[in-house]
Amino acid sequence: MDNLSENLSSKLLKYPYDEHNRVWWSWTPSNTDVVIADFSYLINSVSDDPPFSVMSTAVESANSTSPMYLSFDLPMSERSAYLAIYFTEVSEMAVGNRTFNIYVDGKSYNMTLSPRYRMIDEFSGYADPAVGPLNLTLSSTPNSNFPPLISAFELYTSSDLLTTQSTSQTDLEGLAKLSSAFIQLQSWTGDPCLPLKSNWEWLQCSNDDAPRVNALNMNILPNSKWTQSLYDME
Repeated sequence: MDNLSENLSSKLLKYPYDEHNRVWWSWTPSNTDVVIADFSYLINSVSDDPPFSVMSTAVESANSTSPMYLSFDLPMSERSAYLAIYFTEVSEMAVGNRTFNIYVDGKSYNMTLSPRYRMIDEFSGYADPAVGPLNLTLSSTPNSNFPPLISAFELYTSSDLLTTQSTSQTDLEGLAKLSSAFIQLQSWTGDPCLPLKSNWEWLQCSNDDAPRVNALNMNILPNSKWTQSLYDME
C-alpha cells in the first residue's frame, strides 16, 4: 500500500491528521512544481476521505502544454490493485480554466477533469489482475489556461494469502476466561500472538506456526481468580 501526497515538504503525515490512521509520504514527480492552496477549509465530498493537510498543496506540470506522467510499479503477479487519485483546485483564479484529460496506459476513457475549488474530486478504479507498471498521463485540453494538477494518491495491492495459523485454540479459550473475569483485559481484541512481535503487551508467545502463550504479566491483575485459566492453557 502506498499513500502519497504531492506536498508536505518531505514529511510524513498520519494520525491525528488522518483520522483513519493512514500514513502519507510526500512525493514530487519530475518536471512538476509544488503549488500551495489559497483556501483555509475544504469540502470533502468523496468516500475515501483524504485529510485536509494532504489536500492543501499539490503539484502541477511546469506549463499548460506539458503533460504530467505518473508511473506505478505493481507486483509481477496476478494480484488485484486499487488506485485512488485526488484533485482539488488550489487557486480561485484557476476555476474553470484548468481542464485536462486522463489517459491510462495510453488509452483514453473519455475522462476529462476540471478540479473544483475547495472541493475534492477523486479518480479511482480497480485493476484485476494488475501486472507490472501502470502508467497515467494527465494532459491539458486545448482550451485550458493552467497545467494539469494532482493533490495526492493512494495505491493498494492485495497481499499473498496468509499461511500463518492462529494462536493455539486451548490458549485462546484460557485467555477468553481471563478477559471475561477482569475488566482490565477486555479492551484487548484480535489474535493475542499474531502478527509476530505484535502480541498483546501483557503476555509473551512462542514463535511457532500456531503460537503458544508461554508467559503472562500478572502485575496488571488482582492476584486471584486466574489460576484455573492458566491451567487451561497448559
